[in-house]
Amino acid sequence: MYRIKKTHDEQNSVSRRASIVALYYLLPILTTSVIVWAVLHTWHLQLSPPTLFHTTHAHRWTTCGSSPAEAESRGCRFDILSFAWQTPECYDDELMQEFIHYDTNNTWQFYAHPNNRTVVVDLATALRGHNRTLYVDWKYHVTHCTFTWRQMHRAYALRGYIDSHLDSYRHTLHCQWVLLENGKTPMETVNVVAELKYPECRKIGGEGRRPMGVHYIHNYSFV
Repeated sequence: MYRIKKTHDEQNSVSRRASIVALYYLLPILTTSVIVWAVLHTWHLQLSPPTLFHTTHAHRWTTCGSSPAEAESRGCRFDILSFAWQTPECYDDELMQEFIHYDTNNTWQFYAHPNNRTVVVDLATALRGHNRTLYVDWKYHVTHCTFTWRQMHRAYALRGYIDSHLDSYRHTLHCQWVLLENGKTPMETVNVVAELKYPECRKIGGEGRRPMGVHYIHNYSFV
């Protein structure tokens, strides 16, 4: 007996059939793999946190000076939420507008004296940022704390800059106390002092941050 040699055409025919069979089995696997990859990739993009946008350009001023006039000359804007003059990098206009209009009656009011509602300073005047000291009611104080926490997160996630007052752990502890105190102090009580501030605007992750420390702040001011 002897082995019959296949002709060249026969060999090509067998090879083609083998390729077709292999393709028949591999094509569904390949197609399924592509679909699975596309689904997983889309799912990953949906679950992943949004890309953080950090302002990278160098800012000209790190503070707004020590007076409203100097702050205005440096292009700063007044942050009614924290009662502070802020450089453009640390000013969150979108959140500020939301805070201003948070009171559905648009009646945020400020007062010249504590526990006294007779001398009222209207919102438009307070927004100028020229009053060294004003007083607000407890409702304003509680709302201030909830909005400043949002302001802090937005600074880290969207702006890349945060002011030294907002970034202070001291202020976070203070607002924790304010919220836990909620219900014990009547909302209309005018006992919170808002003092004009000129905090430093810092690049997140940069130098100048102080150790956090642990201490509790129980007082009636924006700290």
